[in-house]
Amino acid sequence: MKFALIIAAALLIGGLSYLQIQNSDLQQRLTLAMTFETQLQQQSEQSTLQRLEFEQQIRDLQAQLLNTNSQISSLNTALRQARDQIDPQYPALLEQARLEAAQATSPARSAAGGSPFSTFSDPAMARSRAEDSIPKMYGSFVNALGIAGTERLDVMEALVEFGSERNQRLSALLDGSIAAEQASSLFGADALGNAMQEMLTEQQLAELNQYDLLIRQETANEIYGDSLAKSGSAISGASHDRVMQVMLDELFSAQNNYAALIADDGSMITAYNDQLAAYQRTRDRLQGELNAEQLTQLDRFLQSQSNGVDVILEASTDGSGRVSVMRARVGAADLPQ
Repeated sequence: MKFALIIAAALLIGGLSYLQIQNSDLQQRLTLAMTFETQLQQQSEQSTLQRLEFEQQIRDLQAQLLNTNSQISSLNTALRQARDQIDPQYPALLEQARLEAAQATSPARSAAGGSPFSTFSDPAMARSRAEDSIPKMYGSFVNALGIAGTERLDVMEALVEFGSERNQRLSALLDGSIAAEQASSLFGADALGNAMQEMLTEQQLAELNQYDLLIRQETANEIYGDSLAKSGSAISGASHDRVMQVMLDELFSAQNNYAALIADDGSMITAYNDQLAAYQRTRDRLQGELNAEQLTQLDRFLQSQSNGVDVILEASTDGSGRVSVMRARVGAADLPQ
């Protein structure tokens, strides 16, 4: 009996020891799990704090950006107000000064009544200028016509000859000492096509006339587009493109004799008056599309263009198709009567 009790006690003691060991192990695991949980909670809290800090920084930066934009807008307003206080007519005066400077540096009529373009009347000079500019403008077009080599050279020679004669007679045109019929044959809207009608087929002539019209439109776009941009900042981007589209449409209309230097009657005065009418049609068409500030700039620009006529002395294109123009401006009062 005693022996049995001893064994039972031993087993009980062993079981208690085992339970104590198991309890200790479980306690260690629980402690480790709680440590991990604490660390995760701390990391989560830290991430939340960082996110809140980032969000606050973003809000601060947005506020700074709005404040900066406001300051820039206020500065622009202050600058405009200061400029207007100094002189409300500043933009108009700036454009007037630019035009006066351009007129001062362009050729003027001599005291003897000679044309500022008298140097062009020299046959050698006129021929040299034509030989330099005509191939640049029409060489690629003539090559694209698919004409045989010898005939192609003849076509280019005829174009150069026409350009040379135009150069020689430009001085007489501006002096008013050229007959209306001859003026039309050299400077009229159909002058180039008429000069080449014996060299080209009817289809080729139509293509030449269309090509020449496109060149003259690009030249006008270069001249007017630059002047419009310099006349103010209200018309820019899409509005600038729209103004140029309407203006070129009116300038190169049948009503304006396709922007030829002379009208159907051979007169530069008539052509000038037709040009003024084209400006007015441009203004009428755009009146409902532009705001008050843009209309003010447009009126200022059209007024500056109404002071005279641009005479193209030379035009050429580079490899990218950009037109380079050498021109002189003849005042309305200097046009031949």
